[in-house]
Formats: sequence, structure tokens, C-alpha cells
Amino acid sequence: MGTRDPKVDAYIDKAADFAKPTLVQFREIVHVACPDVVEEMKWSFPHFTYKGMLCSMAAFKEHAAIGFWKAALVLATRRRVARRWGISDGSRSSPASRRRKS
Repeated sequence: MGTRDPKVDAYIDKAADFAKPTLVQFREIVHVACPDVVEEMKWSFPHFTYKGMLCSMAAFKEHAAIGFWKAALVLATRRRVARRWGISDGSRSSPASRRRKS
């Protein structure tokens, strides 16, 4: 079973008001997609590990950021998570496939 770190709760509490809902939702999505994920504070911001580094999230003065490692693990469950949360799964054609042929 995964773990939640109280230090991540504290990080979210200290984040700018605009970023808090994003951080909370991203955290929940990560735990739904990977129930065995472990939360850790690395480099002063939250990271999620599962068989190594999986992803991270951070809040700044005017923006929030998420970062991914192990894309194969993330992409394997994105549609299931998207259906669960009622959000887009991010699927789209690549820019190269939309180019006009002259």
C-alpha cells in the first residue's frame, strides 16, 4: 500500500491559494492511478515514487508545475484515471500528423 507524507500536506498548505486545488487534485490522481505510490519530499518539493521516481509537483509564486518520469507507467493508466475523474485523457494527434502535404 502507498503512503502519504504529512510533509506534503504542509507543503500544500503553504502553497499560494491558486495552486492548492491543483496540487490536491494531482495528488489524488497519482494515488488513484498508482495505489502503491510513496510520497517523499525531495529538493524541497513533493515527489511520488513507485519502483523509482514517478512524478513530482511544485508550486511557485505565479504558477504550479508537474513533472513526469517513467512515461510508460503514466500512459498505461491515463485513460482509466481520466474516466474516473471526468477529465480529458490528453489523447490527440501529433502536430506532424496534422501538417498539410504540398
